[in-house]
Formats: sequence, C-alpha cells, structure tokens
Amino acid sequence: LGGELKSTFCIVKGNFAYLSQHLGDLDQALVRDFYAETFDFFRKFLDVTLAAVCRDLHPGYFTTAFAETVPADRIVSLQHHKAHLYALMAESGFSGKGVGVSFDGTGYGEDGAVWGGEFFAIDGMEMRRAASLDYFPLQGGDAAVREPWRTALSLLHETFGPNEGREQALALFPDIGESRTGIVLDAIAKGINVIPSSSCGRLFDAVSALAGACRRASFEGQAPMLLEGAIGKTKSAGTYGYRIESRDGRLAVDWRELVAGVVGDVLEGRSVPVIARRFHDTLADIVLDVCGTLAEGTGARHVLLSGGVFQNLTLLRALLAGFRKRKMKVLTHRQVPANDGGISLGQAYYAADLIAGG
Repeated sequence: LGGELKSTFCIVKGNFAYLSQHLGDLDQALVRDFYAETFDFFRKFLDVTLAAVCRDLHPGYFTTAFAETVPADRIVSLQHHKAHLYALMAESGFSGKGVGVSFDGTGYGEDGAVWGGEFFAIDGMEMRRAASLDYFPLQGGDAAVREPWRTALSLLHETFGPNEGREQALALFPDIGESRTGIVLDAIAKGINVIPSSSCGRLFDAVSALAGACRRASFEGQAPMLLEGAIGKTKSAGTYGYRIESRDGRLAVDWRELVAGVVGDVLEGRSVPVIARRFHDTLADIVLDVCGTLAEGTGARHVLLSGGVFQNLTLLRALLAGFRKRKMKVLTHRQVPANDGGISLGQAYYAADLIAGG
C-alpha cells in the first residue's frame, strides 16, 4: 500500500508486479479519496482476489488504516526502510548476502523512533538492522521539516551541551531571534514534543541550515537540494571527523565531531560550497566505512542503496567510486524510484515471499 508521501501501491499477480501511477501525498482528503478509487479500479481491472495486503508500521498513516478495509486474507506490516531495500531486491533480482543502506527523511522505526540513517545485514530475505546514525532529538515534528534550523538546534544541543549549544545557536542563527531559539532549545532540553531520530535526511537539513544554504524550506527536500547544489565545481576540501562505535550488538555512527567541524568552519568564515563539499565527502566516507565493516563480518560483496537520499548524485557518485576501489558491487534503482514512490513494490515483494513460503 506504500507510504504517506509520494504514494503508490503495487499489486502482484503471477510473476508480474503492477505499480500504480504517482498518487501524491496522502495528507489531503481529495488525494486519499483518489488513492482509494484508483486502488479499487486496479484490483477490479486485474481481476484479483488478494491473499495478503502489506502496510507500513506507522500507526498514523492513511494506508495503515486503509489496509483494514481491503478484502484480503491477511494483513502484513513491514518497516519502512526494509521496504525500500526489498523494492531494490525485487527490481534487481538480488538474493544472497549483502549490506543494505536505507537513507531518507522519515520512517517509523521498529522501536517507535524516527529512522532514516539505517544499515542492514541482508541474507536472502532475512534483514537485520546492523548499524545506524546516532539518535538525536527531533523537535517539532513536521515543523522541523519546514524549518531546518530546528534540527540544527537539536544537533548543537547534543554536540555542545545545553549551555554552549545555546551560545552557538545564538551566534549562528541571529535571524531566528533569541526568543524563538530559546523556546526550541528549552523544549529540546525538557523533552517537549521531541522524538529520537536517526534520519540522514534531517542531518542534511541541519547542515544546510548551519552552513546558511537553507534555513526555511518551502517544500520537502529543499534544504538538502540547496546544500548539494551549493557545491558547484568545488574540489575536495578534506573531511570532518566522526566515530563508529559498537553498541548493543550493532554499530552506531557518532556525528558530533562532524557537527562541531561544520560549526567551526562557519565561525571561521568558510564558504558554503566548501562546507557542502566536505559534508558530502564525509558522509560518503561514513557509508564506505560502515559497509566495509559489516561486509567483513558477513562475507557480503554487494551493497544495496535505497531511499530518497540516494537521489543525491554527488553522494551517489562518490560511493560508486569508493565501492569500486573496494571491489564491492553496488545495486541502485533503475526502474522504480529510490524515494517513497518505490516502497510499495518492496512491501508487495515481501508479502508475496511470505505467502509463497519463501
């Protein structure tokens, strides 16, 4: 049934997967009605009796509730970022051992947090969350997407602590105003309207705001797009620090040195293109390092890249070159979108495998 943004659905019949057209974001009643009408049309046109319907884990999605209305023998739920990778597996025909990287803005995690910077160990149809970006407090929900400076304040608070973080915030965001900055920082410190997040998309937002590329966004993805666009023809300018630690049986990427490095560059007056270049190169190094470590532990030689972040060509090109040097084969999307428009295929693939008993 897809997700909430860039929604599509997918029906599997025989050896074919039929994806709907792009239906849009399901936050408006008219779009939800059109989704239901289109789904009913496809189901009748394909003349199917559904053995199963697969939905996202998010309890607030329209598609989660819609699954209850679908005439199917069984309802299956699948985590958002796993669905991204199953879509790529369905598209590419991959089976075996691999490392899956699922980077995007938002996805409801199996622990109730907002995921979005995830690494999975893949073995056939088995998928285990093996690493992620460290959690940070995402304050304000959807407001954080429209106002990337909010996420930047969260990262400042986590990196420098409440006192120095407040000083840095006032120095870096004088245009936001001391009052608004203080209210958001107080909410972060007290855990008001805060949810933990490992989202790579929100990390892009924060760096874009810190660097001065985009502090207020008028559409989803604008801050990361402007950060990538700022690079232009800027050559490699070094990278920021980061740490990879083992915690509770999986790897965690500590981004605090990265954030401190960005802040240092801003305060020293480095240009937005240089900061953007350094951030992209650092993120590429993080992915290469984590995937290399996971591959060594599992014997995998394939890396699967899915999620909206991999629409970023600067990052994707750096990873293709990096994995080529490490003699690892990279799989990327070619037929369905890397973003949420493709997850319905992954959901259908997963459910079909369950129904077929593997």
